[in-house]
Amino acid sequence: MSIPLDNHTEPDTFTITGENGCVNEIEVRPDSIGIISADCPDKLCVGQGFIQNSGLPITCLPNRLVIMLRPADNSEGSSADTSAVPDAVSY
Repeated sequence: MSIPLDNHTEPDTFTITGENGCVNEIEVRPDSIGIISADCPDKLCVGQGFIQNSGLPITCLPNRLVIMLRPADNSEGSSADTSAVPDAVSY
């Protein structure tokens, strides 16, 4: 699923139901996105808060959900500048 963050002027909430009935509630705010509730045992994904840049994704491993930010495609046919987007992250 792809959600443009710049189209949201007010918070919008929706639910993602995955395999085996696992549930994550996602909130999209102007220029940020985050998981506000989850039925996973540790709730680390909720604790990651909201992200506004492409540095690190929000990950819910038990529910197999990853939220990543990526640059918007330019609609005029030219390629998007991906120089600020890492191709790998390690810690």
